[in-house]
Amino acid sequence: MPEIADVGCCGVPDPKWGEAVKAFVVLKPSQTLTREEITQRFKRQIAAYKRPRYVEFVDALPRDPLGKLLRRELSARPVPPDQVA
Repeated sequence: MPEIADVGCCGVPDPKWGEAVKAFVVLKPSQTLTREEITQRFKRQIAAYKRPRYVEFVDALPRDPLGKLLRRELSARPVPPDQVA
């Protein structure tokens, strides 16, 4: 997706399924994108059970000194109801 600079996904607690996928999206400067637009694009490329159920827009993703995504930090973040995709 040309509007996205970086993205990371991890599992988060979900009341219905036990665990669900949450995407953390970093947009490129001056770009806009909604959760619904992201979900619509995923529908054509990813099976329903693999699609992110939650989407959170962030300024940057936490990484270690080698550049590896710190998924534990991401999965520890709260999941408010407005992040449902």
